[in-house]
Amino acid sequence: MTRILLLLLLCGVAQAQEFPSKPVRIIVPWPPSGNVDITARTVAPAFGEALGQSAIVENRAGAAGAIGSAAVAKSAADGYTLLLGSSGTITAGPAVWKNRQYDPVKELVAVGGIQSVPIVLTAAAKTPVSTYAEFVALAKSKQISIASAGSGSSNHLAIELLMRMGNLNLLHVPYKGSGPALTDLLGSQVETMMDQLTASIGHIREGRVKAIAISSA
Repeated sequence: MTRILLLLLLCGVAQAQEFPSKPVRIIVPWPPSGNVDITARTVAPAFGEALGQSAIVENRAGAAGAIGSAAVAKSAADGYTLLLGSSGTITAGPAVWKNRQYDPVKELVAVGGIQSVPIVLTAAAKTPVSTYAEFVALAKSKQISIASAGSGSSNHLAIELLMRMGNLNLLHVPYKGSGPALTDLLGSQVETMMDQLTASIGHIREGRVKAIAISSA
């Protein structure tokens, strides 16, 4: 289970009686159509209504979420720039990146959790596996390509854990977010993918990709 989507806010917000007096930006550090983006666009209308101001979702993707997250961390500490973070950008990524661009502990303050989503292992329609046992057997016979939202993301770490637990040698293919990776999975440009369930569930239900395993009970 991946604990994802903590809404984060820089410290030093304006006084309560003055805030907010203008629209609030919610930065999504990933491309459109991924788990974090879908969640942001789902909650933004209600969030804006609660604030009495518009909540504008802005995608600032790149470097496995580091670019958008760093932009929020370095922005004015007035409460008008928020980050829709995830375990990849708040815990996993900063823990493994060699040149960390921001410190989530010192530069960001958690406002509240929004969602907890399991990670799912999926296969393209043309990949000849339908169960986890078949996936392992195929991976033992050849090197399977497996996509993730980016190097250092929680999905990437799940892949590394899967390889260690199953003694598998998978070909990790990092993308700039779940959206682009899922597009290539749908087109069978990659054979399998590790992703949060939110972005994949519709395609699984419609039979466009196959769910092989999930991290939750």
